[in-house]
Amino acid sequence: MKIRVRRKHLFFSLLGLLGISFLSWESYQLSPVVRLLYLRTANGVGYLDPAVRLIEDDDSEVRMAAMEVVTKRGTEAIPALARGLNHRDSKRRSMSAHLLGRLGPSAAETLPALKEMMRTDENNDVRISAAKAVGLIGKDDREQMAEMLALLADGEEKNRIVAVQAIFPLVPADLAVPALIRALGDESEKVREEAAESVGKYGRSAKSAIPALVKALMDSSREVREEADEALQRIRGGLLKEKDVEELRQLEAALLEYKQNRNSKR
Repeated sequence: MKIRVRRKHLFFSLLGLLGISFLSWESYQLSPVVRLLYLRTANGVGYLDPAVRLIEDDDSEVRMAAMEVVTKRGTEAIPALARGLNHRDSKRRSMSAHLLGRLGPSAAETLPALKEMMRTDENNDVRISAAKAVGLIGKDDREQMAEMLALLADGEEKNRIVAVQAIFPLVPADLAVPALIRALGDESEKVREEAAESVGKYGRSAKSAIPALVKALMDSSREVREEADEALQRIRGGLLKEKDVEELRQLEAALLEYKQNRNSKR
């Protein structure tokens, strides 16, 4: 009889533990507060994996807290983030690449994987994150920058798009602007559009792109024309700020010539 009672007690105790575990898991799943507590507890005992998992959380506060934990651990986080590059979830791959980029040159060991990812990953956001990470990790290495710029001449349109999207501010103007000027003549409408947007971000430093941008104002694509116009306004703003009178005069002359040509064709 005693044995039966004990077995019954054991049975109900196990049910209770399972119920508590289930409720704890439900709370973890549903409540960002619980996930934050779990994150801080795990971090307090030196357990990094929860933070790496939570960098893709749906809640922005949880994501930011996880990213802070990971970046504070510095090079210690590299193995976990490197594993994240191969995760089936694109958010995890993208955030892992982003955080490796934030670690800078200390994450150089992950460059081969990131370079492969920026060319071949099926997800565009992941490819861009990987390209930006390559630029940040190799930010003081012109050879690395040149390798990324080589993507602008890649036979795959998706790789050229990634390159023009990731180029600013990772590559200095003296390298980036000539490459972007060439990209303004790309056969791909999307590449031309992104190139116009990126070159404008360099402001006054992109003044050598003015003739190509003025030409892009006559592009067959409305999106390219709009981005070219926006880029010219950004460059003009930079020239005004620096009171670069001669360059401003040349810009205004180029725009006037464009308007005259456009009117004559009507």
